[in-house]
Amino acid sequence: MKLINILILSLFVSTASATTASESETWVNNKTWEMTFNSGDTQALAALYTEDAIVVPPSLEILNTQEAIESYWAKQIMTGTDNFRVQTINVRIDGDLIYQTAVWVATVTSNGVATDLDGEMTNVIARQEDGSWKIQLQSWN
Repeated sequence: MKLINILILSLFVSTASATTASESETWVNNKTWEMTFNSGDTQALAALYTEDAIVVPPSLEILNTQEAIESYWAKQIMTGTDNFRVQTINVRIDGDLIYQTAVWVATVTSNGVATDLDGEMTNVIARQEDGSWKIQLQSWN
């Protein structure tokens, strides 16, 4: 069922035809990202980022390829991170770019003990030539 929801949301995002972004596109991107992460499909997760995306996680690594992004998220999932949730705090729309600040919460399970972690996230989401939206820059703590 999760895969069907991911596909439906991805279709909605990729077929957006408005000339400017809206807050609903940001919400759809959040939900697509969450569902893809929580499904464990790291290849599909990496595909939500542009080819030239830069991701800076709390470890301050600079991830600048989809392969590095996929590998990073695969490690996070393998070490017990799940139930990732993102909520937008502020969004600024400038043509084909969305500037988003958000808060995130995820559950990390280690040795059978689940702990919720949270933090702040900044995203720059760029409209692609096909009308889809992908993350171009992401940083969180």
